[in-house]
Amino acid sequence: MSAEIFQVDVSLLNLDPVIWRQIEVPSDISLADFHLVLQKTMGWSNRRQHRFVKETTFYAPTAELLDEEYSCIEYKHIKLSDLLELDKDKIIYNYDFKDNWAHEIILETRKPAEEGTTYPRVLDGEGNCPPEGCGGVEGFIEILEVLDNPDHMDYEGTIEFLGPDYDPDFFDPEAANERLAED
Repeated sequence: MSAEIFQVDVSLLNLDPVIWRQIEVPSDISLADFHLVLQKTMGWSNRRQHRFVKETTFYAPTAELLDEEYSCIEYKHIKLSDLLELDKDKIIYNYDFKDNWAHEIILETRKPAEEGTTYPRVLDGEGNCPPEGCGGVEGFIEILEVLDNPDHMDYEGTIEFLGPDYDPDFFDPEAANERLAED
């Protein structure tokens, strides 16, 4: 059992209403494992590239220089506690470099692990994950506008793309916790 638990708030940037999750994770979780936690709690498919960003440093699965203004460090041995040291510290998690989904991650609180509690776990959240390949924030906003207008010429095609059960406002923390328990 980890000595300390981080409660982090994760928000997709540039969307209104905000899609967010509140998660508890062991402070010593590796960035590789934290990436998987984010995939499962947000609802992504883990099929696209990703990286973490703190100040002017990228932390990625491979240490490739992605930008002249940023250094890039392979995150294999980096822990979340290496990046989030103080309450209210922030990092960015980028997923899908084409659609460029930017997630702000804030360390809200830290506490001792509770005996008998499984970590990581989702405490709360709002909003369904945008569909992958929809064109990023701008594409998702267009989808939401089409969904609000059943008479829109692209309505049927959008429903076909999303699936008939897609609800942009729906989030089920229990289902997210079930995904975390898999494997």
